[in-house]
Parts: sequence; structure tokens; C-alpha cells
Amino acid sequence: MTSMNVLVILGAEQAPAGRCSVCGRYVRDGEGFVSSFRGRRIRLAGDGCLTRFSADPERYLAPDTMTRGPGPASEWAFFE
Repeated sequence: MTSMNVLVILGAEQAPAGRCSVCGRYVRDGEGFVSSFRGRRIRLAGDGCLTRFSADPERYLAPDTMTRGPGPASEWAFFE
């Protein structure tokens, strides 16, 4: 049996604020995207982060990526 890697985009209208799993940027309540991948809910800031996550989800799901701050896409993100 093979496992399916399906990315499901969920409505962000009721999503709580949180950090984007790709760029590390803070995403306000109801903004960006919330997706489900392998049973995990993922916060994404926008279209670019969704595209990057879709292309290589394993890169952004690594355990240290979720705790060390901005993800690998942060080379183009600006932080205050």
C-alpha cells in the first residue's frame, strides 16, 4: 500500500494567527492559507509560500524547521 501525499487547502477565515511554515512571517487571524498535509495543519502566508510548500513539503516539515524560526524561503522575506 502506498501513502498519498495530498495537500488540502482549508479556509483561513476562522484560522488563528500563527507563523508561516515556509517564510516564518506572522500571519494574522483569517489571512493567508491553512492547509492539511499528512494530518498536520500548516499555516502559509500567501500564494508564494503555498507554491514553495507544494513543490517540496518535506523541506518545510522537518522537525527543526518548525522550531528554529524562518524557513528556507526567508532569503526574500523581511522581518521587523
